[in-house]
Amino acid sequence: MKFKHVVASLSLAMFTAFGAAAGLSMKKEAKAVKADGDTWMMHFSLNSKEIAGYMDADSMWVQTYTEGVGNSKWFQMYPIESGSQYFAVNATFPDSYSFNRIQYKFSQGGAEKWGVSYSIEVNKESYSRMLYSTFGSWSGDLWSFSVNTYSDIFVEYNDVSYVLEEDVANKRFIASNFVSDESDYYTFYYRCSWDFAESTLTESSKEYFTVLSETWCSMKAGTYDIILKNNNNDDGIVQVYKHETESSYVYVVNESSDCYIYTFGAGGQEQFGAFPGTKISDLILADEAAYIGGTLDFQNKTTQLLRVNVEVGYPVADHVILAYKNEYGYVGSKSADMLLVAGSAYWFSNDADYHNDDAGTVLDVLVELREEIEGATDGSVCNISKSVASNLVSKYLALTEDQKETYFDCSSIETKKRDGSAGSEYVDCRTIIEQVAIIAGSPLEGSSLNFGHLDIANNSAIVIVIAVAAVSTLAFTMLLVFKKKKQK
Repeated sequence: MKFKHVVASLSLAMFTAFGAAAGLSMKKEAKAVKADGDTWMMHFSLNSKEIAGYMDADSMWVQTYTEGVGNSKWFQMYPIESGSQYFAVNATFPDSYSFNRIQYKFSQGGAEKWGVSYSIEVNKESYSRMLYSTFGSWSGDLWSFSVNTYSDIFVEYNDVSYVLEEDVANKRFIASNFVSDESDYYTFYYRCSWDFAESTLTESSKEYFTVLSETWCSMKAGTYDIILKNNNNDDGIVQVYKHETESSYVYVVNESSDCYIYTFGAGGQEQFGAFPGTKISDLILADEAAYIGGTLDFQNKTTQLLRVNVEVGYPVADHVILAYKNEYGYVGSKSADMLLVAGSAYWFSNDADYHNDDAGTVLDVLVELREEIEGATDGSVCNISKSVASNLVSKYLALTEDQKETYFDCSSIETKKRDGSAGSEYVDCRTIIEQVAIIAGSPLEGSSLNFGHLDIANNSAIVIVIAVAAVSTLAFTMLLVFKKKKQK
């Protein structure tokens, strides 16, 4: 039996929809510039000693040039970790470039302080992978430094050395397939010393170690790539990537299935082929993607929602680019190179390393809620079982207040009409989850009980609410009668 008229009168006004762009959490990081046309690379390292304490931030540079010719190239140097006296940069050059002078400079209070011009013959046929310098002393207005060179840069584990090879296109040196069985120690041979193991590591790389020191580190078991970067992003110049991959998915929001998706890893692998990858509509046909819009309006907008299966991790894929081809078959527009994160959501963003984990988390719950409604008898919210309802409510309560407000509450799902009449309507998800919570026997604070067609036989909570309301009404009526009798 359905109490349509009693419950229908308790309906709640719908929540106001939020803008589709509301609450997007964007993240920007410095990105290495591709070394287009360059074919060889050197790592410059400088021990600035005491002058590090006097220089302006981000003011250390190294110049390569040829005396009497010019052809100067300037490269900004970065501390190997925050506050370090050691500075570094990977400098790339084209085939024909050569130089016979290097010179450093920094600024102090805005005034430039130059190192001496140091003579050294370097070209593609004759160069060392690492050139490191050490501050000497001041000579008038210039400061002197000594120079040493090393043909290779390498890391070591269990007495096995791995050379960091040049990856010129990405301005990095990389030791691939570095293996640890957790029985020995990782160390890094840098500036002719073993004293830079911990200080060169990025913060995120330290999770792969159990013990950290300057001379050695105890490394967890696994296969890794060790990368000497071009800058000190993440407070270090050595990035450790563990070889690990998981099968997952990502959401693509507000894009049609004509959109191409391209993923690639720092290890060079491409899941969907060469750029621009594969059209999502083709992935749908191959059952590797799905259109999940239709009866779900994300943030209460008529939204294209796509879910794409991806392999996430290193070295398979850790970055993603969305793209469209124009009428001539060429890429007409593409997003930024964005960080690929399992379960996250992506808009066609121009911000590098963008991903929206909050939206992805909420979409997981919204999609499950929609599927449970569609799978219930007659596609009705009121026919969801108590156990399913309890599960959905627990997932809703686990969301942060910002996730609820920005993404969940203002989204809507198509359901049977609340007054019990034929047809369907879109209902905001906050209202839906309130009704689901009543089915679960744990009404949400502020619950409005506005689904007129809830089945009393399947929802003991409704029986209790209506019974209490009936008893209260009866008691109030009896009180009035009693008062009237007493007044006579």
